[in-house]
Amino acid sequence: MRNKIALKIGGVGNINKSLSIELNNITVICGKNNTGKTYLTYSIYGFLRYFNERNYTLEKLREKFNQVLKDKKSIIYNDDIINSISQAVENYKTSLGKTLSIRNQFIKDPEFTIENLKDIFDGDCKFSYNGRIGKNQNITYTKKSNENFLLINLNDIDLTSTDKGHNEAYILAIENHLKYIINRTFLSSIPVAQISSVERTGIAIFQAELENNNELDLFSDDHNEYSFKDNYPQAVKDNVKTVKQQRELFDKSPLANEAPYIIDYFNSIIGGEYRVIEGKNVVYYPNDNKNYLYLNESSSSIRALLDLGMYLKHSANKGQIFIIDEPEMNLHPENQRKIARVLAMLANYGIKIVITTHSDFITRELSLLVMLKGRSDLLNNDEIIKKQQYEDQHFLDVNSINVYSMKNENNNTHIIKEEIDSEHGFSIPSFDSSIDEIYTIYSHL
Repeated sequence: MRNKIALKIGGVGNINKSLSIELNNITVICGKNNTGKTYLTYSIYGFLRYFNERNYTLEKLREKFNQVLKDKKSIIYNDDIINSISQAVENYKTSLGKTLSIRNQFIKDPEFTIENLKDIFDGDCKFSYNGRIGKNQNITYTKKSNENFLLINLNDIDLTSTDKGHNEAYILAIENHLKYIINRTFLSSIPVAQISSVERTGIAIFQAELENNNELDLFSDDHNEYSFKDNYPQAVKDNVKTVKQQRELFDKSPLANEAPYIIDYFNSIIGGEYRVIEGKNVVYYPNDNKNYLYLNESSSSIRALLDLGMYLKHSANKGQIFIIDEPEMNLHPENQRKIARVLAMLANYGIKIVITTHSDFITRELSLLVMLKGRSDLLNNDEIIKKQQYEDQHFLDVNSINVYSMKNENNNTHIIKEEIDSEHGFSIPSFDSSIDEIYTIYSHL
């Protein structure tokens, strides 16, 4: 079983033809403006949300669920589950327009599939779950590691009813149980996602208004001239919700307990830390000042990194995926390089990272982290390298990172997977060509 999900996406916005992308420990997406990077990442985020919130249905297993009610048991083979999940993933494409908040004319023959579903499906998992349907009816779901099926057993109470509503409720309960099991066992490699959208600085500066004016629902169902419900992608809506919930975050994340050095390094970048005060406001505490700053009083870089900082402190856990649009936003080049190291540390800890970026500093730093992996001779003996204060947890295995460039040619967007090797790292041609042009002009002058 592999834990790298390979997705195929197409038919949305300017992504006319299908693109294939594999989510590695770190996935970097580059490209010029208007090449579809945001469509791609928001589509991926939307799917992860759709799956992990169990918004899908198992239509192809309905017959098996009916059999449980009739015969008190049913056997469901792995292939049947895979086929049903494949259809559920296929069904996600019908919601892409709403997920991306784009009009129907920009959705043409949409496609969304998991290309390696059989590879990431854990057919060897084992489990025993107990559930309940109706008021008192116990139901069990069991699977042994050496078997290619799961067994559903219901107690002897007769659940068949002339009331179709009752039977439908029982079937829905069984379906919900099985979706929970699928997410926790067969497809546990599909991670829970959190996103920090490119609109995060604006969201952060209006944090107080978002928190204190609950009666103002930007995403209301009211269809009037002041309703913004249909004008924002799901990723942005969820980003707003995350910020609104930040005042309620007090518990430490598993990462904060297991890898506090990541938070320490992050805090060194922002020169302080984020805290929740009075149970209602997230503020910034600078290291050299006893007074805190509200976010509207803080620099744009502090607002830009709020999502990541609060995620590290209160939510981050192994097995998740963190998606961040343009992590370089509002950051000096020195701190762009340091953020690249934070992302590498997160990947090494066990959190998958997806970024879109226009930053040559971030991509070159990630490339260096690949090249420096295993080079203890340089770390200990080279004065130039030693001055950079690299640590072992910064370095990336060459097989842990995928880098993609998106290009638009003749109104068709396609994606290129860049070559990466441990000796030379990787480069982004669109960045290199722009830098070379500047150097050429300097040399000419």
